Amino acid sequence: MHIARSRTPATVLRAPAVRAAAESLLARSRALHWLDCHRFPTADRVTECLAATAVNIFVHGTPRQLCDQGRDWIRCEHDLFVSKLRQHHRVPCNCHPAGVGALSNTSSESPLLHERPYFMDDPPSLRKHFEVLHCFQTSCTAGLRKL
Repeated sequence: MHIARSRTPATVLRAPAVRAAAESLLARSRALHWLDCHRFPTADRVTECLAATAVNIFVHGTPRQLCDQGRDWIRCEHDLFVSKLRQHHRVPCNCHPAGVGALSNTSSESPLLHERPYFMDDPPSLRKHFEVLHCFQTSCTAGLRKL
């Protein structure tokens, strides 16, 4: 399926066939990963659609996207996205030691929200932005720092 760049996710989800396809894909998915994104979906229609699924959501970030003062809109979108997911009763991950129960849910009512910071002690850099591709975590593990 091709989606024109000029359309926002919220606009695209208004089309019944597209919304049905998105909901079908999410129903078959266990997790979604936002990996050091430049943009985060903040439209209510999109966050409500995500919140209505049983999919665990992972938000990965580096200083390049979350701490660069010259690109502060990214952190604002990130914070709004995470806030809206929490408003829709997403619960933060309670990680178990050594990744035991990696995708298990501590609440039968709400999927988990996993926030994953990387290299947060380093200055923003494009190199670290791409280096996260080699080390990002796809399951819940102990010892990860909070954003």
